[in-house]
Amino acid sequence: MSSLPPHIPINMERMRVRIASDLHDDVGSSLTEIALQSDFLLAGNLQNELKESLGQIGQQCRKIVGSLDDIVWSIDARNDSLGDLTDRVQDYALAVLEARQFKISYDFEGLPMERKIPVELRENLYLIMKEALNNVVKYSDGSQVQISMRLNQDQLEARVWDNGSQLQSAKKTGHGLRNMEMRAQRMNGILTIDNEKGFSVSIQIPLSN
Repeated sequence: MSSLPPHIPINMERMRVRIASDLHDDVGSSLTEIALQSDFLLAGNLQNELKESLGQIGQQCRKIVGSLDDIVWSIDARNDSLGDLTDRVQDYALAVLEARQFKISYDFEGLPMERKIPVELRENLYLIMKEALNNVVKYSDGSQVQISMRLNQDQLEARVWDNGSQLQSAKKTGHGLRNMEMRAQRMNGILTIDNEKGFSVSIQIPLSN
């Protein structure tokens, strides 16, 4: 059986970039416009029932825009490296943790930032770390968060840790855990929850050469 021509992967990457751009420019901008229009109408003299409905429309549009942003990022072939993943995680951590005055530290020592990783792995790992950070914001009574990622031979290891109390940490184990476990299984990874010294979500994922 003959192998695919060398130009096929390049064409696929171009298609992914085009799809990501179209989603961002067309769908994303339209949803944002709807949200802004609902805000404009809310400023008028309307009945309470109508205002409540418009408020829900605006909130839902913004929620969809946030989810769409994650999809666009995961599809875009220009974001296929470990460095792109760590940048995305850091941006999200700053966005959700700084307002709560958490002290954030990162450990990406020795990580080959230029190494390409599969789209599905990058997307699922990011969403696991995003869910872990959301749990910190919602339930942690701590003050410090550490985010780490390392490559040991052909196994990628990632961890989100905070120094919250054991009582508060116990609340986090039931929130989003099912989704994180599902995403770990998709990558043939192992998800570990530890609440002995603070609270941590860790995952080990095998990487092919």
